[in-house]
Amino acid sequence: MMDFASDRTGAARCVHARGFSCPTTVRVSLARLVEAALKVWPDLAEPYLRLRVGHDDSATAALWTDVGRDGRSAARIWRELAGGSIRSETAARHCLLLLVIHDGWKRIRSCASPDCQRVFADATNALSRRWCAVHSSRAR
Repeated sequence: MMDFASDRTGAARCVHARGFSCPTTVRVSLARLVEAALKVWPDLAEPYLRLRVGHDDSATAALWTDVGRDGRSAARIWRELAGGSIRSETAARHCLLLLVIHDGWKRIRSCASPDCQRVFADATNALSRRWCAVHSSRAR
């Protein structure tokens, strides 16, 4: 039986292989929380996005390792997330991991504006957002 501790690189595959599914509304809610966290901690996703170039599993493994090193109780952090707020970078990292495990990295994007590289979380149902909050009004 596969567990997360022994196979950090396949965490997302493990969730899907075990038949867990996450409704779109929950994934969108997680993306909204991550989007809010990225406004406070703009470099939160940067180290993982650089690792994605080669393979998503490398980025997920690094994120999983960092979450494990944070040292705070997952139960306490998840209660904080259930309340709909992120008060620490540790909680933001946990939320990012939950989003990635349930929806992959496809919701974490860079702004399509040529002069901008801001990272944002796409919280649309159709994954149609292309611009960060700064450029979204100018793009239309």
